[in-house]
Amino acid sequence: MWVLAVVVVTIGIAVVLGLRARATRRCASPPAVEPEAIPVPVPPSSERSSPIAELAERAVPTIIKDDPVIDGRYLRIGKLGSDELGPAFEVERLADGKRFALKTLRRRGADRMNRFAREARLAAEIDHPNLVPVLDMGFTANDFFIVMPLVHGGSLEQLRGRFGDPAWALPLLVQIASGLVALHARGIVHRALRPSNVLISRGTARLTDVGLAILSRRADEAHTDDATVDIRAFGELAREMLGGDVPTWLTRCLDADPAARPTAPELITLIGS
Repeated sequence: MWVLAVVVVTIGIAVVLGLRARATRRCASPPAVEPEAIPVPVPPSSERSSPIAELAERAVPTIIKDDPVIDGRYLRIGKLGSDELGPAFEVERLADGKRFALKTLRRRGADRMNRFAREARLAAEIDHPNLVPVLDMGFTANDFFIVMPLVHGGSLEQLRGRFGDPAWALPLLVQIASGLVALHARGIVHRALRPSNVLISRGTARLTDVGLAILSRRADEAHTDDATVDIRAFGELAREMLGGDVPTWLTRCLDADPAARPTAPELITLIGS
């Protein structure tokens, strides 16, 4: 009997100890689990929409090197001039010996250069006697350049001595307005109409540097698509060229309210009235 009692007590103690151990395991904190590493996706680099954008991102000086042959296609003959965007050269196309004007561009930025390229292509499709179109575009190691017809003659900037003569100025202003009509009809805004961008050859006025203000430092010129900025610029140009009394149509061009300014087609009618 005594032995049986000992066995029962022993079993009871074992059961109690087992229950305590089970309770202890339930209350204990679960073992720490290392969190699974979640890979962070690296955003892809900006997609370059064109070689122009690729060139625009290069942090290199924009100069034409001493090599007289540009892009393997154009032989540099001489320098025509320079402005804030870069120098211009007279060049000869090696393929056929024809002469052109080639301009290199200093100011770069992918968005602006792509936008300019689109407008240059549109302008190149316009065959108009009062416009100087962009015929070709290309690259060297460090430069973006455009090729235009070579216009023999000077700019209005070089003809300031004739400013103030309405008989000379009015026919030229009609031609300048005609060039704006052609541009605006295609949705192109010149943005930089001024004496240096109007070439005069044998009595014909031709607008050059179409759309190049997109690449300039002037934010107002670079971003606007409002054709009325060209009308105001035309008015300022006309005021310089005419001198003396200001006609009513010119006053309208300079109106502070863009909506009150005439359109380019209206200008031609107003000047002739």
